[in-house]
Amino acid sequence: MKLNGSTLPRAELAQFLPTPRAVATFDDIQTDVADMGDGVTNASFLVVGPEPSLGAERVLAPAVGDLSGIDGGANGFYTLGLANTAVAAGNYGDATHVAALTVDAKGRLTAAASTAITGIFLTGRATPIAGSKMAIRWLRDNATYPLEDEAGIWSGAVVTDHGISANFTNTDGGANAPCPGFMVLANNSGSPSDVVGGLFDSVARANNTTVFGANIIARGTGKSGCKFVGLEIDVEPAAGDTALSTSSAGLLINGFSVAIPGPAMQTGALGGGSFANGIVLGGLATTAAGVSLESTSSADSLVNSGVGTFTTAAIKLGSGLARGIKWVSGSSLYFDGTNQRLTVPSGGNFIIRDHTDATSLATFDDFGNVTLAGTVAFPIGLSSTTATAGAQTLPANPVGFLTITIGGTNRKIPYYAT
Repeated sequence: MKLNGSTLPRAELAQFLPTPRAVATFDDIQTDVADMGDGVTNASFLVVGPEPSLGAERVLAPAVGDLSGIDGGANGFYTLGLANTAVAAGNYGDATHVAALTVDAKGRLTAAASTAITGIFLTGRATPIAGSKMAIRWLRDNATYPLEDEAGIWSGAVVTDHGISANFTNTDGGANAPCPGFMVLANNSGSPSDVVGGLFDSVARANNTTVFGANIIARGTGKSGCKFVGLEIDVEPAAGDTALSTSSAGLLINGFSVAIPGPAMQTGALGGGSFANGIVLGGLATTAAGVSLESTSSADSLVNSGVGTFTTAAIKLGSGLARGIKWVSGSSLYFDGTNQRLTVPSGGNFIIRDHTDATSLATFDDFGNVTLAGTVAFPIGLSSTTATAGAQTLPANPVGFLTITIGGTNRKIPYYAT
């Protein structure tokens, strides 16, 4: 042991060591230690090697690429630290970019980059330009046809909360298959609720505001041979579906809480265009009704053509129907107003048939001729007058008689050859 550059004398060692032998042994040890320290301090080169008598030693060596060592020199520290990688220090990713990282098996970043976000909603234009650009709060856009440019359809300022712009070319999709810009698949695997593929809820929360549940536009750009369909509804039970609910329908229009002053369905309200037909019914079962009102419902009229004009007719019935209009028990053909009429087309006939559609009871042609089959009854009676003087004398015998009921009594009216 060496204190302040000198060793302890034996007299001082004897004060705390029990025997002279212990004092002598410790004095030899401190002398050897002092000599070793002088040798290390004064040596030009110091070689440290394994000593077999000390057992299996461990040598601390930094792994290349993992750790780096810094020798602090005499009386200093040997410092170990992480080795630098090829990744530059900095921030990766922002509001429009995501960080793309490469991690090795030891969890170290070996590469990093910022990649533009294109597959999810981004912040769109904040301020609209009336008739030109729409504001979009969240956007998944297509560079070919930016959604904000569609604001030109309307003259006012357009603000959209969530927007999607998609573009499909001749390499996308195939015949008889759709390419949806947005698609939802909702499966009911046992839920007692009405599972809905898409639900739109527009709420008027201020006076004199307008809400549309949905607005569907099928628009053109001046091309040829295009097909435009505003809305298609396909109701597709599988071949094995049985006992379908009687509530099944192609389209249900419900009015809740109060009377709605407008029509349940209207065509041609805006736009200035026209349709070849308002409603075309086809493919109906033999027991189905083209237009029907439920027994628990009421309406002012089933078909109202009180406004507007029709090139051909308000209701046009095809020649393929044996019975175009059917009146059931208790119903009637009702004319309200003046100058109401049934018009016989030029060169045609208006025919009244029996219930079996086998016999023509009455025929009216466009020359004013009326052909009747059967008995003609006059329940309110008729008055008669005598022939005036000088009237032409009738033949002696009539050709036949017409049987007419007058006031409940059958009368025979003769008719003569002329």
